[in-house]
Amino acid sequence: MANCRTNRRHEKHGKLDYVAAWYSIAAKIIRDTKISCAFVSTNSIVQGESVRVMWEYLFGKGVVINFAYRISTLPLFIVSLSALPTSTRRKNLFLTATKKIHAKNINAYLLDAPNIFIENRGNPPKGFPKMTKGSQPTDGGNLLLKPAERDELIAKNPLAAKYIFQFIGGDEFINGKLRYCLWLVDCPPNA
Repeated sequence: MANCRTNRRHEKHGKLDYVAAWYSIAAKIIRDTKISCAFVSTNSIVQGESVRVMWEYLFGKGVVINFAYRISTLPLFIVSLSALPTSTRRKNLFLTATKKIHAKNINAYLLDAPNIFIENRGNPPKGFPKMTKGSQPTDGGNLLLKPAERDELIAKNPLAAKYIFQFIGGDEFINGKLRYCLWLVDCPPNA
């Protein structure tokens, strides 16, 4: 992305997918025009550290997302950009091929939400423990439940409900899937 090396906020530009350069070029072309453009891209630029690096730069150039469509069967999405003021164009967030919502704002994570960014940090906020592992199951998946399995377990043992929590990993978050896990930390052995 042009001039990223001189901007300290974008010193991590090396983490960007090559497609980010096309977005940067498009931002220059559409600036101060009524031109809209669209890209089919991999999910790599709407996940992880690259989100802030790329989208903060683009939003700073006046770029807005007009519509977004996540392709659930592939790690791809389609996004349309323009440099028009946000109030002049209706924004659509396509959830499936036939279902869409009218969004007030489509952010860099392709959500109807304000333009905020999740920051990478090496240390936890004051008063919080250090995270050594995210939501990665290391039990071979034996404590994970599909919705039907959760319902069946609760039907057989209603007390189990207080030890079942929603599990949200990358796949669940991105594709809107539901999974649950047994959280047995405070569960007495004879329960």
